[in-house]
Order: sequence, then C-alpha cells, then structure tokens
Amino acid sequence: MPISLGPTQGSVREVLEAHGDDASGYYQALRALGGERRLFFDPDMQAWVVTGHALCARLLASSALSKSRLRLDTPAVRERLGDLALSAQEIVGRQMSFDESESAGRSHHRWQRILTIDGRSAFRRALADMAAATFATFDAAAPDFYRMALRPYVSRAVAARLSLREAERAALYPLIYGYADFLDGKATTGSAAGAAASLALLGDYVGAHFDRLRGCDGQPIDDRERWIADYALTLVAGHESTAFALGTALGMLGDPAMRPGRASDLRAHLLEALRFDSPIQLIGRVARDDLDLGAGGRIRAGERVFLHVGAANRDPDRFATPDRFDPRRRGGGLLAFGLGASRCVGMNLALVEAEVFLAAALRFLGERRLCVHASSFEHGLAGRSFGGLALSL
Repeated sequence: MPISLGPTQGSVREVLEAHGDDASGYYQALRALGGERRLFFDPDMQAWVVTGHALCARLLASSALSKSRLRLDTPAVRERLGDLALSAQEIVGRQMSFDESESAGRSHHRWQRILTIDGRSAFRRALADMAAATFATFDAAAPDFYRMALRPYVSRAVAARLSLREAERAALYPLIYGYADFLDGKATTGSAAGAAASLALLGDYVGAHFDRLRGCDGQPIDDRERWIADYALTLVAGHESTAFALGTALGMLGDPAMRPGRASDLRAHLLEALRFDSPIQLIGRVARDDLDLGAGGRIRAGERVFLHVGAANRDPDRFATPDRFDPRRRGGGLLAFGLGASRCVGMNLALVEAEVFLAAALRFLGERRLCVHASSFEHGLAGRSFGGLALSL
C-alpha cells in the first residue's frame, strides 16, 4: 500500500471533469492536490501523480523508472478482437516509446534524424505553401477551425514527411485517430479495442507498402518489423499534440500589439503556448526500484508513476505568474517534449510545422484583430485537445 504523504482528496479524472474547459482552474486544482510535496496518490489510476517541475524533471531523467508499460491485449480486448489485439500488442512491444532496449534507442535516434527539418529545405517551403493555402480559404463563419484547418494541416505535414500520399493519408485518417485518442486517454472517444484494431490495421498497411514508404528514410533498414512499428507510432503521435499547440498559440495572437515581430519572438510565443497549456499531460512510468523522495516520501518498486508535465509547466516554484500567458517569458524549463533520452522524437518537426503555420497566420492577419469566440476541450487524461475552435476577424 502507498504511504501517506498528507491529506489529498480527488483524482486527475475528477479534476479534469470539473475544470477541463478552464485551463487555469484545472492546473490550480492539480497543484492543490499535489500540495507542498507536488505529489499525490491517485485512487482511480492506482498510481502516483507528480505535479512539481523539479521532481518531474528529476524523474524524467532517472533510470529508476521504466517506460515499458502499455498493453492492448487485455482479456476484454482479446475476447472482442482475438488475433487483431495480439497483433497490435506485438507492434506496441516494438515501438521505441515503450521499449528500453539498445535497438529501440538506435531507432529513436534514427527517427529523430528523419524528423529533423533543415531551415532552408524544400520540405519547409512545402509546409509554407500548405499553411498559406489554409488561410487563402479562411472562412470567418466556419464553425470549427480546429477540425477544418489545424488538424488537416498537421496531418498532411506529417504524412508528407513520411512519404505517405494524400489519398492514403485521407483513407487512413480514422485509423490514425483511433490510436491517437487511446494514447491521449480520452474517456469519451478512446477505447483499447478501437485502438488495437486501428494500430493492427495501420501496421498491416505500412507492411504492405514497406518498399515505398521506407523512402522517407535514407539508410539501410536492418529490422523491418521494428521500423514498421515505429513508422505507425510516428505517423500517429504528433497529430493531436501539434494541432492543439497551434490552436493555443493562434488564440493568443488576437491583439496586434502583442504579436511576435521577429523569428525569435515567434519561437518564444510558441514555447510559451506549449508551457501555458501543454498538449502532453501525463507521461507514464513504472518504478524499477524504491525511490526516496526525501522527507519520508517513498515510491516503491513496481508502483506506477505519472509525471504530470502539464501541471509541472504551471509550477510557481519554477515559473513566475504561471497562470499568465507571457510571450516574453525566458529561461527555459519546458517539459512538454519530455527530457533526456526519451525526449519527443518529433520535437523538431512539430516546432517547424507550428512556426511555419504561425508565420502564415501573421501575414494573413496583418493589423486585423483575431477573436476566439467559441472553444471547447476534449478531456484526455494523457493529452489535451480541442473539441472545437471557432475564430473570427
């Protein structure tokens, strides 16, 4: 049984249901649960939840926590899907985010290289064309800019980088989000069975078109099955998180006087959006060894730990006035992409996609004021996303 670290009441799910549409209220309630220790035991998830920046950063870099945790072949899923669930679990077992072998580490570096975009590359120019096309057809009366513009832009960008044709991307779109919603922990739209089916079918598709899709790489592939598994993960993982970051950053461009004036200011604006409402919320781990947290606190070997980077990015011990969006904030410390060896493999691609899109937005807006007049959130335990985002000029 977990030892007591002081009185706490509630769980992440309860806080999300009560405050999910109010980012500041959500993070304030999580900080209250974490208390001075920035840590509490969640009875729903039967896991520790870390809300403090310093402790999150320490544990993200610690070898005492294992990241091999995700299962899709539960008895209930196997009963419904049978071999399909087992096929999905085999893919998960080979994906770099859930494997700690040396081979997985090499794969992580490989995909980092594939997803790193040169500042003057033809791909960056293609992204700029995609972004410009989005605003060329901007409709102020459109009910949902998020689903009609942001999601498709990110989806097309990732697919183009991975040598996936547009017709293929459109056909695979439901499978991509079938797995993405599960990874984000969305109670309303995600399910283990749907995720297992989506991932198994994605894996089958990548395998069937392996010879062509491997064109996004540039080196010999010595482990075909691992490459297929990591391709499927890479195709899925950056969709919702990048689209949400774009929506948050775009919503903060309303006042012309507050808009970035230089390229460096644009990057700072984007990083502040990622801090202010992190797309990635929970990063799950399992304790390999007992962890002494000081002052009598201890996490025992085998217990689950969720690093709440969303709350950590609002920690007042690390960020002054953490609930205020401040595009002039400096000093680093952002945990939205993780840290160390397990840092997000698509970080460079996500930042380039977002910077190119925001630059196009600034050119389109000029001196006009942008208003966010309707927005809602989809409540995922592990990730944040918009349920809808309506804009007007």
